[in-house]
Amino acid sequence: MSGPRSLITDANLWSYCVADNHGECRPGSAKNDTFLVGTGFYDAKGYCITNTYDFTAPCFTGANPKGDWAMQIQIDPIDTTATRMRRLTLGLAAPGMHWTFQTWF
Repeated sequence: MSGPRSLITDANLWSYCVADNHGECRPGSAKNDTFLVGTGFYDAKGYCITNTYDFTAPCFTGANPKGDWAMQIQIDPIDTTATRMRRLTLGLAAPGMHWTFQTWF
């Protein structure tokens, strides 16, 4: 619900707002402040965690461009330009819902 004149309140359950400019989302906010309204969150003590099928643990971070994808990568000869790789599928997991050590083998 980000944008000019946006205001997130406790009534906006399961919504989030990222302030693109000063004063958006909540009074006194700064650019890039992020606000989330929900219930029953797991307290990860400031860390982002994965394996979130088990509990609700929201995290705002830049996503790994290869995270959770089954990848096809050329390894011989070594691809020093990263042009010999491609993402194949996310399978049945949405971005951000994968487990850190998930494997496709």
